[in-house]
Parts: sequence; C-alpha cells; structure tokens
Amino acid sequence: MKLQSLFKNHKYKLLYSLISIIVIIILGLLYWHISSSNIFNSDNSAPVLEAHSILKGNIQLKGWNLSSDNFYTIDLPFYIIVESIVGIKSYIPALVPTIIYLLTIIASLYLSTINLFNKEKIYSLIISFGLIATAPIFYLNQTLVGPDHVGTILFILISFILIFKILKKGRYNYYLIPFFIISFMYLFGDPLSRYIGIIPIILFSIFFYFYEERKNKVSYILIGGSAILSLILSLILRGYTLQLGFFNLIKISNTFVNLSQLNTHIYYFFYSLLKIQGAYFFGETIFSKNTLLDLLRFLILILILFSIYLFCKKSFKSPININKIDKLNFLLITSFILNILAFIFANITVNVYTSRYLMFLPILGGLLLARYLSPYIAKHKIYPIITVLIVFFLFFVLIDKSSHIHKPMNIPQEKISVFLKKHNLKYGYGSYWNSATITLYSENKVKVRQVLSYNNKLYPYLWLSNYNWYTRKADFVIFGNQKTKIITKEIAINSFGKPYKEYKIDGYTILAWNYNISKKYNL
Repeated sequence: MKLQSLFKNHKYKLLYSLISIIVIIILGLLYWHISSSNIFNSDNSAPVLEAHSILKGNIQLKGWNLSSDNFYTIDLPFYIIVESIVGIKSYIPALVPTIIYLLTIIASLYLSTINLFNKEKIYSLIISFGLIATAPIFYLNQTLVGPDHVGTILFILISFILIFKILKKGRYNYYLIPFFIISFMYLFGDPLSRYIGIIPIILFSIFFYFYEERKNKVSYILIGGSAILSLILSLILRGYTLQLGFFNLIKISNTFVNLSQLNTHIYYFFYSLLKIQGAYFFGETIFSKNTLLDLLRFLILILILFSIYLFCKKSFKSPININKIDKLNFLLITSFILNILAFIFANITVNVYTSRYLMFLPILGGLLLARYLSPYIAKHKIYPIITVLIVFFLFFVLIDKSSHIHKPMNIPQEKISVFLKKHNLKYGYGSYWNSATITLYSENKVKVRQVLSYNNKLYPYLWLSNYNWYTRKADFVIFGNQKTKIITKEIAINSFGKPYKEYKIDGYTILAWNYNISKKYNL
C-alpha cells in the first residue's frame, strides 16, 4: 500500500514537472519573440562587449568606464556564460534578458509558497504566475531588454528565499554565507538595490529582533548584521574600483529631489505605476477590448493596494502579536513601500521612460496578492474556478498581444555593418548610439568606438567604453540620422584631416582615411 502511494506521489510530481517544463518553454519562446522585436541600442550592446573583454582575459575590465549601475556582478555573469558558448551574436541582448526574467519568475513562484499550507500553495502559485508571468507587454518590453534592474530583482528574490532558509530552524550554517555573497553582488552592481533590497532586509531584521522571543533573536542578528556588512563592503569597494585594478566607476551622487520637482516625481510615479501594471486606461475608448483589459488590471492593482492596507491594519494593532504577522509579507511590503519612496524622493531624472525604476512593484504586488488571496480561495469551491479562468485569460491575452509584435525589417546598423565589412573598414569612430550596435550586428568583425564633439573636435567618449580602444589603428568615422549633430563632416575633417573617400548609405555618411586617425588623440 505504501509503495502504491509512493508511486502515485511520484507520478503526480512527474506530471507537475512535465507541465512546468512545457509552460517555461512556451513562456521562453514568447519572451524571446517580444525581446527580439526590439531594436537594440548601445546600452543593450555594451554588456556583450564587456563580456567579450572578460573572456579575453580582462576579468577586472581594466580600462573600462562603467556607469554607477554597472551590473558587473549581476547581469554580466549571464552574458559571460552565454557568450562563452555561442560567441558574440546579435541575438544575445534578447536571449540573456529572457533567461534572467524566466529565472525571476521561477524565484517568484518559489517565494510565493513560503509558509503557506499545501492547498494554499497551489493557488498562490497560480495567481503569482497569472500576475507575473503574463505581465503586460509594456512591462515586458522594459524587462526583456537588458541590462536593466531585472537581474537585480532576481538576486534580491534569491536573498529573500535565503532569509527564510536561515529562519527555518536556525539553518544559518548553510545559508548565511550565500546570503551575504548574493547581497554583496546586487549591492555592488546596482545602487537601486539598497532601497528595494538591503534596507528592507535591515528593517525586517530590526523589527523582528525586538518583537520575537529571546530564543529566536540570533537569526535576526545574523541576517541584519550580514546585510549591513555587505552594504558597507560594497560601498567601500565601489569607491576604490580604479585603485584595485578594476574599471573606473562613474559615480552619481544620491540626493533628495528638489521641492520644485516633487510634483513631477509624483505625477510620473502614478503614470509609471499604471503603465507597468497595464492599467493605464486614460484616453482609451470607453467600450473597447483594450479598455476592458486595462480596467481589469486596474482592479488587480486596487486589490494589491487593498491587501497591503489590510495586512498593515491586521498586523500592527496594539498590542502587536508577532505570531500573527506573516514575515514574508512584511518583507515584501517594506520593499514595496521603499521602492515608491525612492522613486518619489530621489533626485533622479523622471519621464515617460523611467518606469524601469519601479519594475519590482508588479512582482512584489503579484506575490502579495497571491499570498493574501490563496487562503480564501482554498476555502471556497467557486473561487478556484474564477481564478484559473482569469489566469488563462491573461495568458491568452499575452499570446495574442505578442503575435502582433514584429521585428522591424530594416535595421540600419545591421545594414551598415555589412557595408563596412564589404569595404574593409574594420575599425573606426561614431556617435554613442551608432557605435556598440554596429559592432554587435557585425559580431565584432567591425568595431565602431564612440566619440563626442567638443570645441569643434572629436574626442573619446568614456562612457561604457574602454580607454584602450582609442590607441588602436582607426581609419573611418560614421555619422548621420541623429537629431543632435554630435558629429558632422566639418568636425571630423577638423579632427583628422581630409578623408580620401566618402560613402553614403541609408542617410549615414562614412568618411575614410588612408592613415591611422587615432594618432591624432596622442593617447
């Protein structure tokens, strides 16, 4: 009888595993299609070139100038792994974010089941999947183009999982060191992680240290202490990357927003929140399929906010009963609130494109709503049916929306890379937005390095670039199709002398010299 029961359990586990693999493959193909439809720019191409530099032996990226959110310890390892297998390929900026987001979904689904009963876990998984895996196209267009903050979110979710491994019977012997390493990695690679990752963990540790029983305090001391230590270490090392033989980190100071700009930040917070939730119905036709979908997602957003309100109301009644507080929900809500506060009060440039700073909110909100609703759904017969139907509906909406997305037929940078190879022009200069992209589309067979103009001359643009690039032999400049005249023919001639040939292609101009123009830089 026991053997039969065991076989039955294994049969169900095998079935669940098979279904999960099929779903992940389908999602991967959908995400790949969405991601591949984007025209990649130099921001997206830079990590491919960084990974190439590391694979060539420059592990520390010495000579490179990276931005404050350098992603060196977050996204870059994924690029290195993929590139070590396939080499430099133009599809890597689509493939790597797809892999990272799939792993983020898996981590989210695992996290959604922590400290729930078996029956509740099933519904929490279904709701989490429905809200996170079938996210709106606008949100997926933000997350499936890297490098961005999705890798950071993945690492933070893993650190959250490790926290509850540590808390489970005090298992800090196995999980404390991985927790410290993961925390350091996202803190070193992305300053945003301080507000959405490590500070919530520190506040979580402090709160439960004071309210937990004496025998349970050790775990919170270790978690909070490790979090603080990883924060301090990351701040120190970020300040000395150049001195330690690594890349030059271009630092951006963190300040509070000016009072005069606060209303702009508040406006763009609500705008971005509605857009990434797929709930922006303003200006839409009242009776249309898209508006109804937007209103459904708006209702989901209201439910997320309402569940946060109910959790806070229930948890913080005086006197506080620590046994009635869901620890994971506390951590998720703390991160949710701090993400909002960081967006509103930090002195960052906000506009219609800065919703990327709020990309953690849909994941946190999806987890919170799933964990809040699952106990109620498990107790009623009709709710599971409604829940499954809504999830299926959102899944088919994603398939339908993605089917209308098509990759542009004409990508100028791809065409230019072929032209340059054909004319044996393999190393030259161009504007930032035309440099790494042409290099990527040529699969590194043509190298275009970014320059900018100053005082009517061209100079190396040391942003997501390597200082040593400008000491190599170069013989052409490409420019055109840009609103700001960063490079013109007159500026190029003033910088390098009269070219011996001039080509025109797709609105771009290519000037070629029969000598090494990099010598003009005297680097």
